[in-house]
Amino acid sequence: VVAATGAVIGLWCNQPRRQRVWQCFTVGLVLFAAGDVMFDLSQRILGQPDGYPYADALYLAAYGILAVGLFRLARARYDRETTIDSIVVSVALSAVLWQWVVTPVLDSSTGAVIERAVSVAYPLADLVLVVVTVYAMFTLPRWSPAAWFLFAGLTTMLFADGVYARMVAAGNYHDGGAFDALWPISYFLLAAAVMHPSMR
Repeated sequence: VVAATGAVIGLWCNQPRRQRVWQCFTVGLVLFAAGDVMFDLSQRILGQPDGYPYADALYLAAYGILAVGLFRLARARYDRETTIDSIVVSVALSAVLWQWVVTPVLDSSTGAVIERAVSVAYPLADLVLVVVTVYAMFTLPRWSPAAWFLFAGLTTMLFADGVYARMVAAGNYHDGGAFDALWPISYFLLAAAVMHPSMR
């Protein structure tokens, strides 16, 4: 919640030239925070052990909004050579992610059809985010501090998601460990990107 609030304040104070791009990143961060709050409320008040379906709807919407923001960021500097380079890297990373994360999740998911679909939606959302993140990275002409914060936050989040999905599929994940700190760290990095003056 602190990170999301910081991002809202940063967007309001910095007034970037490309408002829509940074609004997407800010809204995505707000949705992640709302998802975390809803997850806790679902567990403690509604008795849902995994926060399904309320938190999941917010989390998955956040991935979509972030992907739109990254696509908008990259689209302004489109050129053919950069697109080809980013496609090659994206395909390679996507193949690794599919084999290492998506396939184990598909094999281990159980329960009702809708619950299984939600379980698989997360690694697929990560896959989309990897593709647009790589594309956005390749299109940046120079890396400002805001860009470093943005891509560090996204990389941390994607790494945490991938390892988490793999651990859950293998039955090795335990809630409340040091590993869980990766998500708040990614939130603060994303908030720092929106708050840094170079984002203008």
